[in-house]
Amino acid sequence: MKFSKKDFKLFEKSVRKWCKLLAPEFNVRVVFKAHNGSKENIATCASNKQGGIATIYLNDKFVSNYKVNLDEIAFHETCHLLFARFSRESDPFLSITLIDEIEHEIIAKLENVLFKKEGK
Repeated sequence: MKFSKKDFKLFEKSVRKWCKLLAPEFNVRVVFKAHNGSKENIATCASNKQGGIATIYLNDKFVSNYKVNLDEIAFHETCHLLFARFSRESDPFLSITLIDEIEHEIIAKLENVLFKKEGK
């Protein structure tokens, strides 16, 4: 199975949904092409954490023998944005307080999605 433009539209819609819920601070572009020419990954997330921008790719060259859940793939790629601050801010002197703050930020976002908390 190779992805069609219709598949891409569904993927893009899912990415937008998950970004709105999980990573609203990112300006995300969704494209239908292989990231760096790779044929191996179904999808990829590349981000500039400091600039708050990201590109999520659905690989137009990927071929699969099985049906994939595009919403699940969109969720997976969007979740990478949740951890973007760790890679940007990680260093040997990173404070426990900051790690705790980031961890709780991620947990709160996941809780809001999974449990549909009111007022968030």
